[in-house]
Amino acid sequence: MAQKIVFKTDDGVYGLRASGVLIHHSRVLLCRLVDDDIWVLPGGGINLHETSPESVKREFLEEGEFDIDVLRLLWIIENFFVLRASGEKMHGLEFYFLVSAKGSEGRWIQDEFYGQEDYWDNWKIVPGKTQPMIFKWFPLEELNKINLKPTILKELLKNLPEYPVHIQNRDY
Repeated sequence: MAQKIVFKTDDGVYGLRASGVLIHHSRVLLCRLVDDDIWVLPGGGINLHETSPESVKREFLEEGEFDIDVLRLLWIIENFFVLRASGEKMHGLEFYFLVSAKGSEGRWIQDEFYGQEDYWDNWKIVPGKTQPMIFKWFPLEELNKINLKPTILKELLKNLPEYPVHIQNRDY
C-alpha cells in the first residue's frame, strides 16, 4: 500500500492533498462521508512519489469510480484549520485542479451517487476497511447554504482563475 504524505507532531498534523474541481451545468461536484456534514471537493492525500495530478486521477477512480482528465492547476492553498474530531491543528498544502469527466455518460452525471473512502486510524489507513461517501452536485450560487471546507471555496468556485493562484487560508 502506498504511503500518504501526512505526519503528526506534538504541535499538529501536516499533509499534502490534491482535489479536483468538476463543474457541469453551473454545478460543482462535492463529496462527504455519509455520517458527516462537511462537504469537500473530491480528492485526497497525495502518496509518496506520486504527482498531484496523478493523485487527483487516482482519487476520482478509487472514491467515485470514474475517470477524469486533469486540465489545469487553479489554486495552491496553504490551509490552516482545526480538526473537529480531535481538536488538533492541521496544516495542509492543497493543490486544486480543474478537471473534466471522461465520457458524456456514467455515474458522474447522476445528481447524487455513492462511493467509498479509506478508513483512517491514528493517521494511518486501515487496510481492507472503508467508509461510505456520498457525491452530490451543488449549484454554484447555493454554496453558502452548505458546510463546505475550506470555506474560502464558497467564493473561489464562483470565479475560476485563468492562471494558478497561491492562497493562504487560516481558519484558526
